[in-house]
Amino acid sequence: DYNLMQMHFCTTVLQPLTERFERFERLVQSSKSSNELHKEINIKEVMSLIETLNGIVEGVSKKVITHLYPFILPRLQQGVQLLDIYHNYGEIVELILGMFNGVIEKFLPYIESNMTEAKNQIYHCFVCLIQVFSRHNSG
Repeated sequence: DYNLMQMHFCTTVLQPLTERFERFERLVQSSKSSNELHKEINIKEVMSLIETLNGIVEGVSKKVITHLYPFILPRLQQGVQLLDIYHNYGEIVELILGMFNGVIEKFLPYIESNMTEAKNQIYHCFVCLIQVFSRHNSG
């Protein structure tokens, strides 16, 4: 049954990944200095989070777009924040840009016409990403 598979995916993949993203977000918010965020363990966690998310985006199908949107949008917003924090880490920058590229290729084409607000929110994330990237790479 499709609904049963969807529930299983949400509880075994999306929920734990959401919790990991939220834990990292709390770390970002609570870090008094950026030194904590630049520790090797945290850099590895960021890379793991984005790689996992990239795998989910890569495997997206038209059937699940509406169910994944509430999960994907906050991750895109965090991706902009992570790019701002880790702009000097080429591998992380590539992963974040790859995540956004994957959303363009695999996600946006399937968002239905009645989801205009969803598209606008995603586009806003793209604009913010370009602004952050430009700020750190100008000159």
